[in-house]
Amino acid sequence: MKEAKGLVSTLGNDAENVFTVLTAREINKNLQIVARAIEPSAAQKLRKAGADSTINPNELGGNRMAVLILRPQIISFLDAITRIGEDTLDLGEIEVTKSSPLAGKNLLEVRIPEKTGLIVLATKESDGSTTYNPSSSTVLHEGLSMLVLGRQEQILKLQRMVSPGGN
Repeated sequence: MKEAKGLVSTLGNDAENVFTVLTAREINKNLQIVARAIEPSAAQKLRKAGADSTINPNELGGNRMAVLILRPQIISFLDAITRIGEDTLDLGEIEVTKSSPLAGKNLLEVRIPEKTGLIVLATKESDGSTTYNPSSSTVLHEGLSMLVLGRQEQILKLQRMVSPGGN
């Protein structure tokens, strides 16, 4: 567990998930932990115990059913993104490094859509602030992440553009 990068805790009750998260966080301070919260009040307890994120399957299911009734086209779009198959789209997050040849250039200059076919949906700063539909004047810099939409091979192409040496 000391070398692990992530843990998903989906045990049958909140108490077991809290205990698992506490134990895992004690063993590995850098572990990315996602935990299942059954009761709505458990999410806060799981975060206090050390979970980075919590998921409430009942809440997610209820939200999805409501969206299916109110906006079925959105669900069709999201299903297309997450479906496994030949011609599906994926979301990717690519971080700009200090040594990246794209660092210091703006989105217009690097021409990501033209060179890769990807859509840049958002940029995220290292402090967590997010800009959706960033303008072409957005400057790429160390620590900035781009959330992109496209096929996996297109995302890999952008990754090579951002870090050509595999950094």
